[in-house]
Amino acid sequence: MERIKPESFLEQIIQSNPGKPELIKKAYYFVQKCKVALHEYSSALRRTFSGFQYIIQNHPYSFEGLLASWDYAAVALMMSSGGEKETDESTYYTDSSKYNKPEELFVDLNKVRDNYDKSRFNPSDRKKIIVTVETAIQNEKAKQEKKYDDLKTKTESNNSKVQNEAKKQLKTMNDLKETVKIKRPKTQSEYKDIISKDIAKVFGNKFVSSNKKTTNSIPTA
Repeated sequence: MERIKPESFLEQIIQSNPGKPELIKKAYYFVQKCKVALHEYSSALRRTFSGFQYIIQNHPYSFEGLLASWDYAAVALMMSSGGEKETDESTYYTDSSKYNKPEELFVDLNKVRDNYDKSRFNPSDRKKIIVTVETAIQNEKAKQEKKYDDLKTKTESNNSKVQNEAKKQLKTMNDLKETVKIKRPKTQSEYKDIISKDIAKVFGNKFVSSNKKTTNSIPTA
């Protein structure tokens, strides 16, 4: 029996489950982790559709976005440590915000697809995978933005309990937005410092103090 590559297996999961956004998002995230394990660093960082930067851009209020920012920082550090530079992909990709429908992304995205397994996926399959991921992530982004707006409205509620809870959740979302950003540390020490500051910002200094013995190291492939 032919062995299937992990990233191809994950893409098959995406292709076969268009109605399960949480599964799609998780599978897509692990595709990026597979790229790192295969030393496909530039691909794992990409800003448009394929990479941690795409996740960061579309999850500004979520813990998934925060995790992606840490993974991005770790991969960027591994690249710089190995002398590899981030690829300029402006020749191949266009900002997805210029498109009105996910289907329109296929024209640009099909130019570079990370040497995908052509024995398992034809162009039509790739289009389905792209549209499925784009739809799931954009829908999640819209849901988070709606939640943010709803919380802002609730902070003006006459019910003090509702108002206080809304303010608490809104603060967490604002703190996340401030930390969910592209980070390019130059050293492992700087990488650890970034994570510690992010944790302190989102969870509070008490959390950092209680976990001060934990070592944050760069993931190695």
